[in-house]
Amino acid sequence: LRHKGITSSLRKLGIKKIAIFGTMVTSRYVFEDALKEGLNVMAFIDNSPHMCGKQFQGKPVFPSSWLQDSDVECVIFSIENARDAVIMEELKRSLEREILICSWKQLVKENLL
Repeated sequence: LRHKGITSSLRKLGIKKIAIFGTMVTSRYVFEDALKEGLNVMAFIDNSPHMCGKQFQGKPVFPSSWLQDSDVECVIFSIENARDAVIMEELKRSLEREILICSWKQLVKENLL
């Protein structure tokens, strides 16, 4: 990736405040990358009742409904399953405000071009 983090393209768009969707292994890598790129990770998003209200990597974990009233500019999906695109689309439809929603896979592809 030419010594750039996968989230470096978000900085170029002027994005500073992000949330990471998911609290599994990949989310830790996305979190570390975002910190190295100078992004402010506001929270993790996880709709599991077992995770909401807890801390992960020192950040709060909220349900996706929290995004509506937050000042997060971008949500990076870190989940890895066959339904990730469907869940991303559901989130886009549920929000009543503009917010960039992308997956870590999309960010990798952008940085490889």
